Amino acid sequence: MKVAITRPRGKEDATKELASSYGFEALIVNAIELVPRSEDEVKAAVGDIADYDWVVITSAFGARLMHRYFGEALHRAKIAVVGEKTRRTLEKLGISVALTPEEFRSEGLIAALREVGAEGKCILVARASAGREILVRELGKIAEVVEVPLYDSVIPEDKSSIFALRQGLEKGEIKAVVFTSARTVENIFSVLNNNLAALLNRISVIAIAPETKRALIRHGVEHVAMPERYTLEECLRLLKER
Repeated sequence: MKVAITRPRGKEDATKELASSYGFEALIVNAIELVPRSEDEVKAAVGDIADYDWVVITSAFGARLMHRYFGEALHRAKIAVVGEKTRRTLEKLGISVALTPEEFRSEGLIAALREVGAEGKCILVARASAGREILVRELGKIAEVVEVPLYDSVIPEDKSSIFALRQGLEKGEIKAVVFTSARTVENIFSVLNNNLAALLNRISVIAIAPETKRALIRHGVEHVAMPERYTLEECLRLLKER
């Protein structure tokens, strides 16, 4: 069974291997290109890592950038992450993570930081420039928050995999699509908007998290499944069950 999975460039091989372990042949759709902000820009915005009570990192890509830019200083920081993939990335770099919420999304992290007494603390939120507003807005109600964009999420210049998605849907070769972020939904619809929802409504569609599901529904996708835990592995497990 051929499945399309949206992933940033550079994760093709690992994603294909993971999909294969569930019995799927994967078409990787590069709907996002991650463009790092310069080290000088990020460091100037962050200042001294030691000034923050908490450092919030929201993605594996952001984790690698923070390690590249801040090195040893990051090892001494008290770090909170949104999901387990970000946690695993940091741990592979030898960096301890103090807090990972049970619910792998912004709302889960907000609740977890409240529970551990982050009120009145100084929190650095290091993430993509197009991150969800709710994280900074809600944390700003209980703490002093400094938001620093680490990278930008843009539509890739090479859109060949996006066009391959349409072709596979039109030919009936692709039997399911897994969308791994709301941004990938928006980018793909901006490129392929004409009749895409109708094509997706013929097959199984999996969204990795609620905001991704909402984006698909806004674009007219009628039946969107979603796993209980917001990981790609759980998306594939759910698809196999269905």
